[in-house]
Amino acid sequence: MEFIVGQRWISHSETQLGLGIVTDVASRRVKFLYPAVNESRIYAIDTAPLSRIRYNLGDRVFDSDEQSIIVAEIKEDNNLITYYGKTINGEDKEIHELDLSCFVQFTTPQQRLFSGQLDKNKNFSLRVETLQHLHRLQQSPVKGLLGSRTDLLAHQVFIAS
Repeated sequence: MEFIVGQRWISHSETQLGLGIVTDVASRRVKFLYPAVNESRIYAIDTAPLSRIRYNLGDRVFDSDEQSIIVAEIKEDNNLITYYGKTINGEDKEIHELDLSCFVQFTTPQQRLFSGQLDKNKNFSLRVETLQHLHRLQQSPVKGLLGSRTDLLAHQVFIAS
């Protein structure tokens, strides 16, 4: 992840904060301002639970004055994005990344997917392995003993076998 002052990111763990603005980048940490709730956060660069917000062509983008455009062109300069498009009235308008509305929240899986809020593959793999292990346990013929609060005593196990 490369952080540049002025970029807009969203937190995976605190989506209610809305879009955050990078305000400071130090050697191993990055500071964000979340204008929607007037709060700041500092994250370690290597483990920050963040996704960069990049809208696509055809998306409706709102600025801080809640005016919107349908994105027709995207330009990136020094890792900062500018969206170009037309308003509802048909007027040409540009919205710089810094001027995006901070009151954006992604709640449905489709919104998270299309905004790039994806988990790392290792997290997905761990969930799959966990579900496969749980499935194997549920197929066991002795599954009734899996959750029991009993102590298996050697002489009882011997007799049962």
